[in-house]
Amino acid sequence: MDERLRERERKERERERERERAAVAMAKESSNSSSSSSTLKQQKKKEGERGGGWSAVAWAAGLLFAWTALELAFKPWLDAGRSAIRKSLDPNYDVDDELDQAPLPSSSSSQQQQQTDRIHGSDGDDNDDDKDAVDSHKRAS
Repeated sequence: MDERLRERERKERERERERERAAVAMAKESSNSSSSSSTLKQQKKKEGERGGGWSAVAWAAGLLFAWTALELAFKPWLDAGRSAIRKSLDPNYDVDDELDQAPLPSSSSSQQQQQTDRIHGSDGDDNDDDKDAVDSHKRAS
């Protein structure tokens, strides 16, 4: 056990010596580095200027690509939203004008109505029956 304790003490002393040497070396470096630190700062500044420009270009390209991808992916919804915003901000826009210009029911829907009337046994002249009922009511009074 004595050997282990001696070995530990020896390692601790070596670590302390290494720490002292490192502290002395750092102190020497800091006194000598005042002139060299300015050159390092200038080099970093030059590298930062070059790297910053390319970084800005890369960011701009990435943003442009992302914006284009989103525009293409959500085009139908974006177009509908933009037209709704455009209509709501237009002082000359009137909803009634849009309703007046709506297409009338096509002949295919009238054909469907005729087919429905045939199925249900109606001849499509429901208004005539109503007129007859009104006329008979007028005659009675």
